Amino acid sequence: MKRLHEKEIATLVTKHIDTDVLSITLVDEGNLNYVYKVRTTSGNYYCKQALPKFRKTTESIEKLPLDINRLNHEIKAITLVGKLVKDNRFLLPKVIYFEKRNNVVILEDVARKMKTIKQKFEKGVIDPLDARLAGAFLGLQHSQSLKDTTQIRTKQENRQFYRQVIYFRTILSIEKSGLKEVLQKNFELPMGSSSVLINGDFSPKQIYCGGERLGICDFEFVCRGDFHYDLGFFIAHYELMMLIKPRLIKDAKRAIDEFIKAYSVKTKDASEIEINNKMLNYYIGTGILNRVYAVPRDKNISDKILKEVNQRAKELLA
Repeated sequence: MKRLHEKEIATLVTKHIDTDVLSITLVDEGNLNYVYKVRTTSGNYYCKQALPKFRKTTESIEKLPLDINRLNHEIKAITLVGKLVKDNRFLLPKVIYFEKRNNVVILEDVARKMKTIKQKFEKGVIDPLDARLAGAFLGLQHSQSLKDTTQIRTKQENRQFYRQVIYFRTILSIEKSGLKEVLQKNFELPMGSSSVLINGDFSPKQIYCGGERLGICDFEFVCRGDFHYDLGFFIAHYELMMLIKPRLIKDAKRAIDEFIKAYSVKTKDASEIEINNKMLNYYIGTGILNRVYAVPRDKNISDKILKEVNQRAKELLA
């Protein structure tokens, strides 16, 4: 299996969509797959190829599960989440075509001229409405998945996959930070004990926002696990922004409040979902460590901010 080049991608797209390709651009986000934005005369599409090796890698990223069937799992996840979250405000990518031979999928664009939360962060903008919509979406997905126990993987595969993802996001992140005293205090995590369908990578870089609409992409980490993980990982990005751009602290705190409130409204009838602050703080603390130690460090993270990240993580993980 080899990486497809632009000419091959254009041929694949025009074979399955009645359109002409105008441009093809590699999207430099994420570490696992090759994702291309394909601009055509009939709109935008994304072409995603999963190879047996990481697109970008570090010693830490190598610990992530790299299943060659991950696009199959993602397609199943998109279908399942679409079934669970029935709300016109939330847009999921439509699968146009999947080719097993080259392990490539063509997806409909969910951006619809919207910006990702990450792109807004980079412009110095934190909109509480974005966080509120994200909380509502996640609350629906989690609560409805308690009623529908459809599996994307077998129970054994799910448990193994979840353990690998959680290890990468938590224990490995603490180890890489050098905060050994925090690691020693680490409590036992309920690995895979929950029946909630989590996103697994609910990150601002793959959530598009525009008014009262939300477009969500990248579902290959969807599995069953602890709902606190999704909440904490999402909030961690706002915590990190407060350290990078202190002038946004007030907006970030309000956004976090709106996120939790909206999530709580959608899960109020689910008795199995009750937020434990210690668990939530654990995933927030490990989440900010993960963003600076386990993946290539963002250019905005100076050595000074790195020290502040460590201090904030200590507080959250105490």
